Amino acid sequence: MNNKDKKLGMDRDITRRDFIHDVSLASLGLALPAGVAAHAATGSPVPAGANYPPVRTGMRGSHPGAFEVAHALAREGKSFPAPTDIDESYDLVVVGGGISGLAAAYYYRKRFGPDARILILENHDEFGGHARRNEFHQGGQMRLSWGGTMNLEYPLFSDEVNELLTELGVDIDTLLEGYHFRYGSGPKGKHAMFFDAETYGRDELVQDFSFRAGRETDLDASIDRFPISKESRESLKKFYARRENVFAGKSEDEVRNLLRSISYTDFLKKYGGLTDEAADLFMRVTHG
Repeated sequence: MNNKDKKLGMDRDITRRDFIHDVSLASLGLALPAGVAAHAATGSPVPAGANYPPVRTGMRGSHPGAFEVAHALAREGKSFPAPTDIDESYDLVVVGGGISGLAAAYYYRKRFGPDARILILENHDEFGGHARRNEFHQGGQMRLSWGGTMNLEYPLFSDEVNELLTELGVDIDTLLEGYHFRYGSGPKGKHAMFFDAETYGRDELVQDFSFRAGRETDLDASIDRFPISKESRESLKKFYARRENVFAGKSEDEVRNLLRSISYTDFLKKYGGLTDEAADLFMRVTHG
């Protein structure tokens, strides 16, 4: 880091909360081109063959074409060929068109004017990163979700973020009016867990049970319906019945160091007494 970097404040720390509050929703407006807004309003389908990424496979994640180069560099020992001068110059080069990259470009142009030359490099075929929109087409209609932005703490946004939202034309109240999603709850507000035949040998829907909800009525009876081994079912029953503090006698530093040195599944197996099969169920909780 040189003196010029320090003048720009690149040596200063920033908390994760401040970062999210100050730059997060820049991508919400920047990642929505005019054509998408019109489509969302009318619900009209995109013409066949149109180069419109969300229509292809919905939630695409790191799609083929986005990660091969990085994998070749990291795993196969490949390297870039000798670079050549393309005779272009930029005031700012941003690596990554995700939530922070778009915000950096937005604020840079706002500060230095519309004539600033900015290059944003992105390995995916659309901007937005993890917080980009996700579109799903059902029965000829389009459903637009918030993507990764659904977990942002909009009631706690700072004045700077609210000012930015106003500039971008984002109205949180309007977004909330059409918000119908309730994560983890069915039509009657009850939990359930589904085991598919392809993975577990038979289809089994266990109602009124959730790993997220913890202890519920007739917990052992629910676990007995799981299409897994008897050993795994018994380890789950003991796991939910345990009440001791596995960190008893350890200092805060010892607990912190322990958690940094062990994976989630290994922790469940070593300190929770779960089998590999039972611990894997906790990893599948976020699958829906």
